[in-house]
Amino acid sequence: MTPGTRLGQYQIVDQLGAGGMGEVYRATDTTLKRDVAIKILPAAFASDPERLLRFEREAQVLAQLHHPNIASIFGLHDEGGVRFLAMELVPGETLEERIARGRLPLDEVVAIAKQMADGIEYAHERGIVHRDLKPANVKITEDGDVKVLDFGLAKAITGEGVMASGPTSTPTIVPTMTSVGTAIGIILGTAAYMSPEQARGRPVDKRADIWAFGAVLYEMLTGLRLFEGETVSDTLAAVLTRPVDTESLAGTAPASLRRLLARCLERDTKLRLRDIGEARIALDAPAGAEPAGAAAAAAPRRSIALISAVPIAAAAGIAAGWFFHTPPPPKSAVARYALAIPDGLTLSTTEHVQVAASRDGKLQVATVLDANGVSHLIARSDDAFEPRLIPETERAAGPFVSPDGAWIGFLRDAALFKVPVAGGPPIRLAALPGQCRGAVWSTDGFIYLSAEATSPISRIPQAGGAVEPVTTLDEGRNERTHRWPEVLPDGSAIVYTSDDVASTEYYDDARIEAFRPSTKEHKVLVEGSSMARVAPGGRLVFARGGSLFAVKLDAKSLTVSGAPEVVAQAIATDVATGAVNFALGGDGSAVWIPGSAIASFRETWIDREGNDVGAPIPEAPYNELALSPDGTRAALTGGQGGVADLWVYDFARGMLTRLTKGEFAFRPVWTPDGTRIAYGLRVQGPKAKKIVSQISLRPADGSRTATILLERERALSPSCFTPDGTRLLYTASVDVGGPSSLWELPLDGKAEPHVLIGGEGSTNHGDVSPDGRWLAYTNQESGQTSVFVRPYPAGEGRWQIASSGREPRWGPRGNELFYRDNNELFVLSVDTKHGFTPGRPGRLAGNVATSGGVSTYGIS
Repeated sequence: MTPGTRLGQYQIVDQLGAGGMGEVYRATDTTLKRDVAIKILPAAFASDPERLLRFEREAQVLAQLHHPNIASIFGLHDEGGVRFLAMELVPGETLEERIARGRLPLDEVVAIAKQMADGIEYAHERGIVHRDLKPANVKITEDGDVKVLDFGLAKAITGEGVMASGPTSTPTIVPTMTSVGTAIGIILGTAAYMSPEQARGRPVDKRADIWAFGAVLYEMLTGLRLFEGETVSDTLAAVLTRPVDTESLAGTAPASLRRLLARCLERDTKLRLRDIGEARIALDAPAGAEPAGAAAAAAPRRSIALISAVPIAAAAGIAAGWFFHTPPPPKSAVARYALAIPDGLTLSTTEHVQVAASRDGKLQVATVLDANGVSHLIARSDDAFEPRLIPETERAAGPFVSPDGAWIGFLRDAALFKVPVAGGPPIRLAALPGQCRGAVWSTDGFIYLSAEATSPISRIPQAGGAVEPVTTLDEGRNERTHRWPEVLPDGSAIVYTSDDVASTEYYDDARIEAFRPSTKEHKVLVEGSSMARVAPGGRLVFARGGSLFAVKLDAKSLTVSGAPEVVAQAIATDVATGAVNFALGGDGSAVWIPGSAIASFRETWIDREGNDVGAPIPEAPYNELALSPDGTRAALTGGQGGVADLWVYDFARGMLTRLTKGEFAFRPVWTPDGTRIAYGLRVQGPKAKKIVSQISLRPADGSRTATILLERERALSPSCFTPDGTRLLYTASVDVGGPSSLWELPLDGKAEPHVLIGGEGSTNHGDVSPDGRWLAYTNQESGQTSVFVRPYPAGEGRWQIASSGREPRWGPRGNELFYRDNNELFVLSVDTKHGFTPGRPGRLAGNVATSGGVSTYGIS
């Protein structure tokens, strides 16, 4: 059509392009005085009445798509035998044109991909699949807005049943790609983005768009088409057979983005990402990529990035790294290499900092897991290429090294130990009251540590002895924890992470503070950081969002100055505890575990033999899990950006529903009938700056707002409902700041809550048996968390089930009791017919998550 041609109310301006879907023109709507895009449908299509009728029905559906990231359809017209669509005219260049100008930077890739995913998700929710997603069908405006074009037209033109005809379909009816000689013609580019099921002519659903999304994302990251051949057949053969290597992008994309790519580009549709909304959530993660050459990050649980003061010729891998010297050395002096983890072992990245380095940088230590999920310590010195296993360190965590490099300190079974590097048995230094949050060995002869999750910084003599507090939690600022201590090289001051009760599962908004014990001087160094270490040359290195930043530190005045500088990215981080897996040597060397800053656990089913049989819950930064009484749904807590919302996942429907928004929910507990969920909250109280704790009750389907069951200044945590649903057990301290006790709250509104179990040591994790006769719980009166059972609601007797354990839960028939000991799950039979007789515990599974919360498993 030539400029000036009229099609009803539209006047052609010029041609924009042509393809298998028809010719496209710029035109002016003379009635509404706006520019539009006119798509002239192919002649072979327009002359088929049956296909036209199908298309009209489909176009009516497509016209209902109103989303900022989807180009709209204005109308379907027939003028003088010319069948055409009037569509939104999107200014700017296509993504294909943008990629042709060069590989896109990571932040631009993420911004475009998020908008694409948002538009695709909107259409999928309305039952519409694109079927022809490719860079040429994505427009980018000058303002960076993204529009997906031609949504659903492949199905509209080919018809509903074409792709359902099975593997016998001929190439002439594959959407937008037909055999030579047909009127629609060949579009070579489309074949490169077809899913394997499309290429085979099999039925397709929204997962075909997810595959194409992955292919487009790969092309944005690399500037190269993932699947390409000299002919259409060659390209399709590549789609069907060529291996997809996402780990080759280690120097381009962070691990979280590579995992997303791998899920999108699964040839088996059962294993492919099930919903594009999961991609949108994953893309909300921090977009920092490992610096170029970070090949060690290709297997974040199999290698540790290491930096040495001299180049290593026989490097096991290349990883990002940096030095601190005064003055800084030239870049050529930086050596990067990887420490390979021995076969059969994987790195532990739980709630502790699992790497350490000696002050001279010549010794590196890490916590690893064996095939059974049991942790051990390995160490590597500069005079040995291979790391060695440290004997008798089973169940160890949180290693740290003495100033002279002769000892390795570590945590085990609620106690502090040290073991000589040269060889010898571990020595127990002290019992700890709870989950330690970091320890460091100072030059002044003390070990400084955070003795439990809600404690100040304490210290003990390096030879062992009593634990004595050093810092004090500031109640005026609602502080709940001082953790991850570090000491200045001369031992004169402590640096630590401080956070308040309003943010219990997120530490990127915590503070880095300094304290000088001799003068009681206290300073806030950095706002918004989860952990910090002191580097040589007078710098403070702090972590935020999985990246490391450096700022100048004045040790005399305890102040920082200058703008923070990014020094390393993509560090394995547990945002729920603030643990960042890096350590510094006094020679300017660094050691870290590559990874991401997302606390992401994989929720999965295991059978009675401990086999992982899989579950459909998408990976996300969840902290806790609680299974509904009928086993059909899971309550989850978690989120990003400093929140921990309450979610419910329906296994049968594959549906994830968020019940809260922007809150700090924790410890979900189902009512016995499975209709409601109780959970804890930290909220701003009626008085300014006052944080209070609540237990709320909300319908599991999200149909109504929450009801507040209890509100106190002390921390409250739901434990369980009684089987008849008339009472709720929860934990709280009798006195603010004191040890926790187990309480009972009658739900009739007539009686006040009262203490069930109190006294010395904290009591937690109460669970009432299905017959309502027995109460399982944990207690720390002996200095170690142990599992006990006693009659409920009262009665004589108490039985110790395990000397070390947490989270006791009754099996649904009441004849079994489960509990978790570190990252291992145990089960024992119990006989309650004639009193109470416990059996012998047996290990059921390993690799159970131990960080993020106190609700990590459920029994179906």
